[in-house]
Amino acid sequence: MILTLTLNPCIDLEVEVRRLVRDDINRIVARHREAAGKGINVSRVVQALGGRTLAIAPIGGHMGMDFLNRFTKTRIRAKLVPIAGETRVNINIHEPHGRAHTRLNAPGPRLTARELHQVIDAVDRNLPRTAVLVLSGSLPPGVPADTYAEIIRLANRRGVRVILDTDGEPLRLGLRARPFMVKPNVHETRRLLGGRLETTEAVARAAQRLVKMGAEVAVISRGPLGAVMTTAKERWSARSPSVPRRNNVGPGDCLTGAFALALVRGLELPEALRWGVAAGAACVASSPENGCGARLMRRLLPRVKLRKV
Repeated sequence: MILTLTLNPCIDLEVEVRRLVRDDINRIVARHREAAGKGINVSRVVQALGGRTLAIAPIGGHMGMDFLNRFTKTRIRAKLVPIAGETRVNINIHEPHGRAHTRLNAPGPRLTARELHQVIDAVDRNLPRTAVLVLSGSLPPGVPADTYAEIIRLANRRGVRVILDTDGEPLRLGLRARPFMVKPNVHETRRLLGGRLETTEAVARAAQRLVKMGAEVAVISRGPLGAVMTTAKERWSARSPSVPRRNNVGPGDCLTGAFALALVRGLELPEALRWGVAAGAACVASSPENGCGARLMRRLLPRVKLRKV
């Protein structure tokens, strides 16, 4: 089973405008609303590809009820921990003609120490049935920056492989706890390490630094350019196929989910990378309400170009 933890879930509100104009009225021409968050998105793609998953997340308030109602329709197995705070709403503004996306992410509710303990306990109790644990997304306000590191150590003691996808100090401290894999994008990697990441070779060197900092595998996603993967012995680049851009929400999560499922099914790391990049491309080419289409992902698989760096 693939277990996902989303400590800062959200309602994603996707709106489409013809062109976003400052200091004027912008008319919404289409909108879509769904229960989301990075780990939730990972569980969604795992289920779409036929895998077993359990999603853990804290929810609360009126938006938490909205989250519950929408999430129930996905039929994804979940342990949703009730909290006193209000689940956040993130707004994604899509301009189809200019192919521009603007994201407005709320900070999220504060978790009490007791609520955080309940969430971590839910993870701990499900580790015996877990092959891969995915820790994704930002931490809510007030949650200690080493929370992911604590959970990684917990999973390592149980022999569970952990994929960490986060940013900033939680990523740096998480690397110290030695996760199986980290999956930042190029922007998150640049914030952590600095430097220019404009070439495949530069991204591969950055991934090598992440391995030296504690990860067994480092995958850096690069948007339409695909992703680079590094271990202590090998460096691989996977070029994404060219697809029409219909969606900008969740391709990195689709990469993580497909990669995790490939691991569970016993595929080698380069093939897992191919799965991940194909899933990310399928997400970009699909409408927001459809997410990562499994059939499209499988059609795109042969078009993902793998090469050693």
